[in-house]
Amino acid sequence: MTQPFFFLTVLFASLPALLRVVDHPWNLAPAGAMAIFAGVHFRDRKWAFAIPLLSLFASDVAIGIKHNNLQEWTFHALLPLIYGCFALYILLGRRVQAAWTSIDARTVADNTSADGANRPLTFGTRTMFKAITLAAGALSGAILFFLITNFADFVYYYPHTWYELGHCYERALPFFRNTLQSDAFYVTVLFFAYGTIRRALETARSHEFEAGRF
Repeated sequence: MTQPFFFLTVLFASLPALLRVVDHPWNLAPAGAMAIFAGVHFRDRKWAFAIPLLSLFASDVAIGIKHNNLQEWTFHALLPLIYGCFALYILLGRRVQAAWTSIDARTVADNTSADGANRPLTFGTRTMFKAITLAAGALSGAILFFLITNFADFVYYYPHTWYELGHCYERALPFFRNTLQSDAFYVTVLFFAYGTIRRALETARSHEFEAGRF
């Protein structure tokens, strides 16, 4: 990743965390989308984990300060587990990145070629496959977050019976819906905006290079 694109990726993997400090319905925030974005776009594993997790932690501290209660809003018992779930989002993003590399390398038989040579997938086909893998990664992250965090909530705060376990997950369904909606929205916005800006920068650099040749 070249330096200008590295800083662009850092901005997209960190600045959306500021939206978490603004009052919003529970789970309608860009946390999961930031994590999967970082997993996809950072080639270096350490940056993929460090940038979004540190940004999310900074926003959690800001939320705790805003509510004048760091213990309840920031340093609560479930914090390590929640960050573990965001780390899973990042790992899923890296799986999406690997799948995208495979899609770019995939070829199909060219029926118009006399020697039966293969050709790359069309841009539209590659885009469709990439969108499907990204959606699958984001959906997997949301499901894992729902299952893991609410099981922990059950362990900490509910009587340990099968009925209460079901009741815990039932009460969490509206929050799961919010997670799905926010992940779908912010993943779309982050990936589309990043792709658009990066292509514009690449085009501008290409024009500068061509102009410098004369």
